[in-house]
Amino acid sequence: MRTLRDYRWKPIVIAEALRDFGAIWYLDSSVFFTKANVSHVCDLVTCHRNVTDRPPMLPSAARDLREANEKHEDGWNRDIWARNLKECRKGQYLLHGYSGHGILSVTHPNVYTYFPTNPSQLKKQKAKIFDQSIINLVLANQFWYDRRYYVSEIVDFFRIERGGSQLNYDDQLGCIRVL
Repeated sequence: MRTLRDYRWKPIVIAEALRDFGAIWYLDSSVFFTKANVSHVCDLVTCHRNVTDRPPMLPSAARDLREANEKHEDGWNRDIWARNLKECRKGQYLLHGYSGHGILSVTHPNVYTYFPTNPSQLKKQKAKIFDQSIINLVLANQFWYDRRYYVSEIVDFFRIERGGSQLNYDDQLGCIRVL
């Protein structure tokens, strides 16, 4: 990581920190805290060890209706936070900061071979992409990967070089750097 201008260096730094430490707080330079207490974010991640009886997951149609009727996030909403804490369904890899568009159009399709997902759900309005502003990475047994696989295979899969790479404009998105 000698040249910070190299494309895609943030995911590699995150992956290496995850490999070495098991958990990190990553804050983009655009993030600032207005108070020292961030326990409300930690609660969403650590609730997994405390919640034993979750309410049943709503059917997809009911979740779609809820998403259609709720306005987009704008700041911190205590009621939504309390509901999320009670359901405790948040992953332990949190991305905060809604970008205003969906994830499908900006994600290379081959990524889904490494991160299992439901493609039909990604086409829905509720499939929002969140900017990498603040991330809490905590390793957990319920994730489908182990950290060594995440660090080595995702870098190898995209053939991400740590320096001196060039853009390949022939791929689907025109944004993957390859050797």
